[in-house]
Amino acid sequence: MTRRLLILSLCIVLTLAAQAKKETQDFVTQYLAELQTAGVSEQDYTCATIGPQMMERVLQMVKDKTLEDNDQIRDALTHVRSIRVFAAIDNTAQFNQTCRRLLERQARYFKPVKSEAQQGNTSSLWVRESKKQIVELVLVAAENETNGERFTIINLTGDFDSEFIDELLKM
Repeated sequence: MTRRLLILSLCIVLTLAAQAKKETQDFVTQYLAELQTAGVSEQDYTCATIGPQMMERVLQMVKDKTLEDNDQIRDALTHVRSIRVFAAIDNTAQFNQTCRRLLERQARYFKPVKSEAQQGNTSSLWVRESKKQIVELVLVAAENETNGERFTIINLTGDFDSEFIDELLKM
């Protein structure tokens, strides 16, 4: 009986640990896992990451330069821990549909902030909170231009507040 309780407890702990790891992965990481499971080739898209170390270098460069609006740029960048950009130009409807399904499944974590649709182009901004602090922003854009289609996800992680979101929405 004790052995069964120990095994049950171990299973519960492992399940909770796996769930916690999944919750700490950024959206693009989860999205890429979805694509891999679906058998999508890495040649069908590009994904670039600017991690915490590179963000520190970018902040240092901004501090060293005397640019107009330098303070505003530096203030915005201090909130950002990492940036990931996913882009695809073929099969954009499939990429968009996979993204929407993942957002629906992750609805308890990601909340929509703003959504727009104009002339076949759609964009939406989603946020994830942890302990009443916004820790992740996900911008999803699907564009149908005369020169072709494009699907993009811009994923920011860091510590954001409502002022940051308001400034971002003005851009």
